[in-house]
Amino acid sequence: MKILFFFVLLFSASVSEAQVRFSLGAAIGSVFEYTNTGSREVTAVSYVPLMDSMVERRFGKKMITQSYTFTPKLEYSIFGGIDFRLSQRLEVSTGLGFSLFYFGIDRSFNIKELESMVLDTIPSAKVSNRFFDSSCDSIVSTQSGGALINSDLGLLDLQIPISLKYELFDGFKVDLGARLSTPIYTSQNGFKYESSKRVEDGKIICTSSTHGFTDHSGDGFRQMRLSVIGGIHYKILENLEVNILAAKSMHSVFVNQGQYYQARVFKPVQIRLGASLFFGGLPTEKK
Repeated sequence: MKILFFFVLLFSASVSEAQVRFSLGAAIGSVFEYTNTGSREVTAVSYVPLMDSMVERRFGKKMITQSYTFTPKLEYSIFGGIDFRLSQRLEVSTGLGFSLFYFGIDRSFNIKELESMVLDTIPSAKVSNRFFDSSCDSIVSTQSGGALINSDLGLLDLQIPISLKYELFDGFKVDLGARLSTPIYTSQNGFKYESSKRVEDGKIICTSSTHGFTDHSGDGFRQMRLSVIGGIHYKILENLEVNILAAKSMHSVFVNQGQYYQARVFKPVQIRLGASLFFGGLPTEKK
């Protein structure tokens, strides 16, 4: 207990010697547009219903190319900071911030037929395949439209930065460090499948459809991300400075967007312009 008390006193003395300075700030910025493209070859057997309860079994090979373009919108940030002076020109800076930004995903794909052939024709009753229901006389597929291809996503991050800040000359500082981010609120548009059967004119009509929905659970977003940060700071008044911050995420925002959103790689570069109001003072004389 005495040792712990000693370290508390030592830390308090060091902080006092370092002359702590606090700040509050706000910023506006954006995320650079990013496109992720991937291709894969798919080989599968498909079943095509024919008349008289027969099914045509086909072998096919296709090349599927999918592209996802992340289109950013404005980012809004508020933050509080603490500066600890280590020397006349060197400081350690940390704090806590919140960042809200929205971006859209535009999905496009291209299918190229590489090979196709009819294997045989068999009774539908002999087909055991989860993608084909032999009890259906007719299959109807519908989709909800734009929400399937284009999505809007929102992300509210809690951010904890730490950096070294160096004053090159009076009123002008540069800093370099790292930042941990984790989402505390997310929203994303998606879609889900629904299937149903109905009897019409003595025939079984099977319908599959897709419906858009909004999810606020945070599923699909990485829960902890590390970014490299750097910036410049310029004092325009005694307790007011403007700053420009750049951040490069080392981890993808998405964990996995599932079968229909294979957007696994989105490591955004963020640029923001802000201003900070300082409370408390650091010595201005330089050695």
